Amino acid sequence: MKLAPIFYICASFILSITLSAFISIEWSLVGLLVFLVMLWLNEKKKPHILYGSVLMVFFVGLSRGTIFNNNLIRIESDYLRQYGIDRIISGTVSKMPEKSGKGVNVLLGNITGHAGEKLNGYVLIKTNRYPAYEYGDGIRVTGTLTEASNFSDFDYKEYLRQQKIFAIMQYPDIERLDNEDYVPIMRWLFRLQNNISERTIQSLPEPHAALLNGILLGVKNGFDDDFSDLLKRAGIMHLVVVSGTNITILLLIIMKLSSKLGRKLTVLLSIVIIIFYTLMVGSNPPAMRALLMGSIALIASLIGRKSAVINALALSIAGMLWFNPLLIKSISFQLSVLATLGMIVYSGYISSMISGLPIFIRENISVTISAQILILPILSASFGYLSLVSLIANTLIVPLIIPLTLLGIITVIGIFTVPLLSGVLTLPLIIMLGYVTKVVKILGSLPFSSINISSYPVWLYAMYGLVVLYLFTLKIHRGIIDEKI
Repeated sequence: MKLAPIFYICASFILSITLSAFISIEWSLVGLLVFLVMLWLNEKKKPHILYGSVLMVFFVGLSRGTIFNNNLIRIESDYLRQYGIDRIISGTVSKMPEKSGKGVNVLLGNITGHAGEKLNGYVLIKTNRYPAYEYGDGIRVTGTLTEASNFSDFDYKEYLRQQKIFAIMQYPDIERLDNEDYVPIMRWLFRLQNNISERTIQSLPEPHAALLNGILLGVKNGFDDDFSDLLKRAGIMHLVVVSGTNITILLLIIMKLSSKLGRKLTVLLSIVIIIFYTLMVGSNPPAMRALLMGSIALIASLIGRKSAVINALALSIAGMLWFNPLLIKSISFQLSVLATLGMIVYSGYISSMISGLPIFIRENISVTISAQILILPILSASFGYLSLVSLIANTLIVPLIIPLTLLGIITVIGIFTVPLLSGVLTLPLIIMLGYVTKVVKILGSLPFSSINISSYPVWLYAMYGLVVLYLFTLKIHRGIIDEKI
């Protein structure tokens, strides 16, 4: 297939946001020039209005990214003046607190100072588990605002900045206020997530419960340090979080159950439910990307239009970056986008190379390798390991993600509706999760499973990127981008 104009327009916006986040405006213009040359080489017959649109959208994105980043710098400077100072601030718990060691992390938003001055962004409160707080609670906090400190192998400050968290308070005095500020449906969804997580922990052994909570709910703090390290060494940490797979399975279930309601109502119901699910799991980038892609495909089918997957991907990325340009620096966002793009671009080609294998094995290997092509440098650089067993681990585990997710949803419903049968319902899950755990422990424990990497030379990134870009451009030129994924 030939790429539609909307793809190039969205790609221009994505490129401008990316360049504004990582390099200077001067080099951004060089990037624009390279992009226009590539566009001309691949689409010489496109009308001149496309080039004008691409140019205009690029500068809109560059302006959006620059203004957004300047606002963040201004907010950071406001907090910088208050680091190390005892403050009394009031605000609202902006999401469900997350367990961290023996305490919890509480995200404070809608912040006002003691004199009534407004503070933008969020403050991360580290406190004891009890008394417990929940989304929407109003609290007054007395303590010292401090700047986040980076770990030896992790830029924690930048990680918090991507979530607009600009300060930390360690075990301050907290007073619960009478006022509450929350969206009722959001509080209900967060309570539902917490209930499901607790029931899963009660019904399954560890690390099985942590694996299922990660896959179904995006709960990331259930793994102990040793098992987390094994996941990284095996190269499958990205599989045990909420991803597009969950959204796809949920969509298929909803559409199957509601097919008798009529096409329009089925599409509407599907979109509403996956929106609620995405909100419940915390609106993480992979789930948001899958939500937008799924919604675009559903709406396109409703109006009788065919939605090419790569165009839907470009639209969803551009939409997310418009609302939050900081996402471009999010590792989970990068992994989700690049894994999906890799499968779209390379899976068909890899499948044709191993056409002699049975279809199930062929599809499994092609999907695994195609996803790994683009995410391998990010995975290894982010986690500090270059996994040498990643391909084997992914090939052994990826086929189970769909049945695990489906069985997990069914089991959770069963535990809530027929709790007396929880032992029977969880048995298949325990077997499947036990298999995943065994694969992780065996492969992650091998002495040659991974290579520790402190940093990559810039030239190595550049070489790898140029090779991938060449293959992508070649496939566009030949018109063989996959439409199915």
